[in-house]
Amino acid sequence: MQVVLLCAAQRGLALFLPVFAGVIYVIQKVYLRTSRQLRYLELESRAAVLTRFLESVSAEYLPTLSIGVVFLTSLTVLIGRGS
Repeated sequence: MQVVLLCAAQRGLALFLPVFAGVIYVIQKVYLRTSRQLRYLELESRAAVLTRFLESVSAEYLPTLSIGVVFLTSLTVLIGRGS
């Protein structure tokens, strides 16, 4: 109701309001698409770290000391890359 009264009182507002609504709509669509892509990339980058972490917790991946050293080195690199 107030928008109708404002548009009746101010002709410029009546012309600007649909343009403003269109700009807000476009900005919202671009922001939502970008935030979804960033979330997907973040989850993808953390997947390798979480997989290695779960393997180390299960202790099935560390049968010998030499493999353990290689595993811990690669885990350290992945954690550094994920931060």
